[in-house]
Amino acid sequence: MDREENILFLNPSMTRTNYLTPSLETLNLEFEKEIYWNRFFERAGFIVGYGAYVICFVIVFGLKLEAVKYASLFYLGLFTRLSSLLIGKFYEIPVVFRNLFSENKTLVAVSRDYIRTHREKVLKRLAANLFGMNDSSSLYQANEEELVEIIRHKMQKPWKKAGKIYFFFVYIPVVFILIGISLWT
Repeated sequence: MDREENILFLNPSMTRTNYLTPSLETLNLEFEKEIYWNRFFERAGFIVGYGAYVICFVIVFGLKLEAVKYASLFYLGLFTRLSSLLIGKFYEIPVVFRNLFSENKTLVAVSRDYIRTHREKVLKRLAANLFGMNDSSSLYQANEEELVEIIRHKMQKPWKKAGKIYFFFVYIPVVFILIGISLWT
């Protein structure tokens, strides 16, 4: 891997389509990378959140110790699990569908081509995010224009921007404060 690929792999918010001419290969790489980071963050939130709960309950109920630092572990777990809700909204609409609303005409054309080529894979991902276990037959039966209309109202709120702001300006400081409380007291 060259330097640019290393940087792109380490930073999930950067996409190759911003720097290169979009193609089916770059969109496929971007789609797979988005799936990877979504699963990674969901699992990390699950492990940290429930791990903090388990440690807190073992200390409080198993060892019969009570202190502010142990309560901060409980709050860390609670805060992490609540923050995991935002992960679902952050990755709700895959970037391939977000590209349909771009002003870059070549990106829109390549994204439409990618959706036609990999229709089952991308619609399966979108259906799982939008409908969950409910009936998603309307999504699978929709043509391109209907698909854009289904997605359009879901993109009214800027979840990508809100997720980045929340992560860097709320989650990271609160986690450091809670960890600091548990270590300092």
